[in-house]
Amino acid sequence: MKKIKWMKRTVSMVLAMACSTSVLLCACDKAPEQTTEDTAWTMPEIQTTETEPAVSKNPKDISPYKAITLDGVREHSVTTEEFCYIEGDKYIILLDRDITIPGDFAANIEQILDEIESQLGISSIPDTYPDCVVNNNSSYYGTGFNPWDGWEIGKKIAIFIVADREPKGYISCADASEALFCEYELFSDELWDSIPEFRDNPWRRNDYIDYSNFAHELTHTVTGRNCSLSHIMTEGIADYMGYSVVKALADKNPVMAEVLKKKNWDEGPIPETVHAENAETIFVADYNTLSMAERGPEYYYGKRLWQFLFEEYGSDAFSKVCAKLQADQVTYDYYSAYDEAAMKKYAEYLKELFGDDVFSRFGNWCVKNNYLQR
Repeated sequence: MKKIKWMKRTVSMVLAMACSTSVLLCACDKAPEQTTEDTAWTMPEIQTTETEPAVSKNPKDISPYKAITLDGVREHSVTTEEFCYIEGDKYIILLDRDITIPGDFAANIEQILDEIESQLGISSIPDTYPDCVVNNNSSYYGTGFNPWDGWEIGKKIAIFIVADREPKGYISCADASEALFCEYELFSDELWDSIPEFRDNPWRRNDYIDYSNFAHELTHTVTGRNCSLSHIMTEGIADYMGYSVVKALADKNPVMAEVLKKKNWDEGPIPETVHAENAETIFVADYNTLSMAERGPEYYYGKRLWQFLFEEYGSDAFSKVCAKLQADQVTYDYYSAYDEAAMKKYAEYLKELFGDDVFSRFGNWCVKNNYLQR
């Protein structure tokens, strides 16, 4: 789920339980003043190595917490006792306390970002994206303070891994500046067992880390840094990439192969079947009348639309759409009031790029392949 005013874990979770609401502040060049509490910590010596923050002329260029380097071995893991971070060329993973992270986690995130860029033909750190400071997500830490106060990270993606101690039902979300994950599989066993709502409901926790969710949310961040999409388009491309990235990496990464095998990829029901006569009308309506409890169809329709565009018009279909939206400086906030004129404009862009019959062809393709028919 792209993050503006609310968040998601997975479509099935959204349909099964009420979503938690949180106001998340944009921090690009506008960091609010916060009080930072200094906290020391000690890392285990076996699976990681400590790295002191680099010396900087600007004290806001560094974090007060320790950088760690994972050893790349899946079977090795580290449980964080204090805030810490992992820095890569394109991202900074900001770790909460009481998180158990496997030794290959950072390498898997890097592979996912590389694959997203490769498949979509866009950069995760485009030159046009402004330098930022880490967003103030203090509400997620219980203590109410921002452990990353004022840290200037340039164009890198801030990837938050947070715990849910109270619990409040946090769910993973993303926007152009960051991706935030509350993944039960990454909670330490001690934390999990200390919260009755989690401990007494083991079904909430998979026996594998669902990296497709990381691919989904990071797709929101990467696409959001490059162009502005409609609801169907943004959730659709993220849902498509959640599967496509895992599938592409499965042959060379056993962790991704495990996700591909174990995850339930089934799609839920839609309000009406999609065919040649109504495909464009549904796209323009953007499922804007659905309530929170009815969420899901925009994912399914959008996922199949992008699959169709890639299969029928080539692997550069997304980069063509993105370049067109960039050229016309399109901006659209689908969390505001529904804008039919804007949605008709998006439809016209697709027709301009792929032909006037693109929606009727999509509808016929859905019928032929039995997609979006229930």
